[in-house]
Amino acid sequence: MKNHKYYKISATLFIFATILNCSASNAVNFNRLSSISLAKKIKQDPAAKNLEFKVLNLALQSYTKVQNNHRLKHKLNNNYLTIVDYSLPSTERRLWVIDLINNKVLINTLVAHGKNSGNNVARKFSDIPESRMSSIGVFVTGEQYIGKHGLSMRLHGLEKHFNGNAYSRAIVMHSASYVNERMANKHGRIGRSFGCLAVNQQVIKDLINTVKNGTLIFSYYPEPTWLQNSSFL
Repeated sequence: MKNHKYYKISATLFIFATILNCSASNAVNFNRLSSISLAKKIKQDPAAKNLEFKVLNLALQSYTKVQNNHRLKHKLNNNYLTIVDYSLPSTERRLWVIDLINNKVLINTLVAHGKNSGNNVARKFSDIPESRMSSIGVFVTGEQYIGKHGLSMRLHGLEKHFNGNAYSRAIVMHSASYVNERMANKHGRIGRSFGCLAVNQQVIKDLINTVKNGTLIFSYYPEPTWLQNSSFL
């Protein structure tokens, strides 16, 4: 009888351990898979065609450093990564949401930059209040709320001097009527924000519901000072 109980308990523990192992296998583990290998897998998705490999690889490296930085107040809580490439013109779909578990692009859409950052192409960036410029660097998404632009989402900048004032500047993600293909085709650019990540009204709900509450946003531009001094690159 004692042996029977022993085997019964052992079998239960084995099943429990198997469940834990299966669950753990769903988590992104960059120790097993290098950022370059993962970038190659993601680039196989046609939706990642215009996402430059260098930018994707830098974003994945930043994800790893944020994930492993235990001093940060804001922790990543899921397996999505948003990339914005401001080196591309506003008429291109330069925002991607990537599912890091399945190595695919979930959303690829237009996104506006700040009014004082540039016309069709952004060239200047700032973290100064009232600058009406976009900020570059690493952000973590916050909570959603209903504001003057409807459904919106707060952002926390993780890089002092580059985007650390994002929350106090009210740099958020929201929708705007001036972000659409028709505007791009008619004027050679989409409309511009005051520094917020403004997207199409048809996209905002799915976008925010996917990336809210603790996912990484990597906003890229080949700005030398940031590339040399960012603690996440």
